[in-house]
Amino acid sequence: MDGKMRAKRHKVLFGVRRSVRYHSRRWRFFDRLNQVFSFVFVLFGAAAILAMFQGWPFIPQIAAAIVTIAGGIDLVVGTARMSCLHQALMRQFITLEKDIVRIDPEAITDEEIREFKARQLDIEVDEPPVMRGLNVLCHNEVSRSLGYGRDVPGAYIPLGRMRRWLAQFVDFEDDGPETAPQAS
Repeated sequence: MDGKMRAKRHKVLFGVRRSVRYHSRRWRFFDRLNQVFSFVFVLFGAAAILAMFQGWPFIPQIAAAIVTIAGGIDLVVGTARMSCLHQALMRQFITLEKDIVRIDPEAITDEEIREFKARQLDIEVDEPPVMRGLNVLCHNEVSRSLGYGRDVPGAYIPLGRMRRWLAQFVDFEDDGPETAPQAS
C-alpha cells in the first residue's frame, strides 16, 4: 500500500476509534446518571411515605419536591434514552472498526476506504451534537493508545483541567479541531 492509502486508512480508523471511546464514555456517563436518579427516586419516595406514616411535618412535602425536581431533570435530560443511544452508537462504531481491521492494510483499496467513510457518516447521522471537549479527550486517548509521542503533529490537543472535568457537562466553543495524527 502506498503512503497515501495508508494515511487515508489511518485517518478513517483513527476517527472510528475516537468515536468508540467517545460513545463509550457518554454511555457510561448517562447510565451512571440514570442510576443516581433512580436511587434518589427510591430513597426520597420511601422517605416521603415513611414520614407520612410517622406524622412528621413537612418531611413528606420536601421529599416529594426532591423526587419531582429530580424526575423533571431526568425527563428533560433523558438519561435512559441517551444511555441506550450512545451504547448503540458505540456498538455500530465497534462493528465498523472490526471490519476495517479485518482487511489487510497492505491490500486495502480506495473503494474500501470510501465505503468505510460512508458507513462512518451513516452512523454519525444518528449522533446527538458532539461534546467537543470530550471528543478532544478521546482523541488524545487514542493517540496515547497508539503510542504517539507529543512530537507527532496532531497527536495531542491541549485541554485545560477545568475543561477535562466538565467535558461531560459543558461544550466549549473553542475546543478542537481534531484530526488524526500523521501515521508513521
